[in-house]
Amino acid sequence: MFAINQLACGYGQSQILHDLDLKVEKQEIVAVMGRNGMGKTTLFKSLMGILPQWGGQVTVAGVDISAMETHARVEHGMAYVPQGRMIFPAMTVLENIQTGLPASAKGKVPDDLYALFPVLFDMRGRRGGNLSGGQQQQLAIARALATKPKVLLLDEPTEGIQPSIIKDIARTLKEIRSLHDLKHRYRGPARCLSHKAQGIRLPAISHIPQKGDTP
Repeated sequence: MFAINQLACGYGQSQILHDLDLKVEKQEIVAVMGRNGMGKTTLFKSLMGILPQWGGQVTVAGVDISAMETHARVEHGMAYVPQGRMIFPAMTVLENIQTGLPASAKGKVPDDLYALFPVLFDMRGRRGGNLSGGQQQQLAIARALATKPKVLLLDEPTEGIQPSIIKDIARTLKEIRSLHDLKHRYRGPARCLSHKAQGIRLPAISHIPQKGDTP
């Protein structure tokens, strides 16, 4: 289980998240919704250790990761696909995925990753910056999956992507959930999520967390 208890964080002297509580079970998909500026990306950055926590506790499979640096959180099962994808444009598709692999893999990309995203196998020698927006999003997800996560955080995963690719990504995420026992957390605007979830038949959203105040 992935659990957040009384999480608080912010920037400078401005507190953004106040005592946020959330529990996510194995194979659950949870959507974090809200208007721009409500703290959704702040939450994800805090969960990954990019933004320091002011208080509270975050646990993955019973392990408290609250005081860990980002790399240690990744080692304990956290993975993050940021808004805007943030791939390395000058590196090839293969090299981008390899940045997420553990040292023990010795640069060998697992076959199941290419099975999930066959277009990446076909384009493994192409630079990331030469991919379409949808292909870059698939690359960003594949790079995150290369770390073998227990929890996958997706920040605006369908932003700027054509509908046909959104459907492919939705199907892939459902397959990933079944094959890898992953927990997904999706962050997106409420009005867009309602439309997208209905249009692409995403796996059922288990619940919408509402406990936790923002200014």
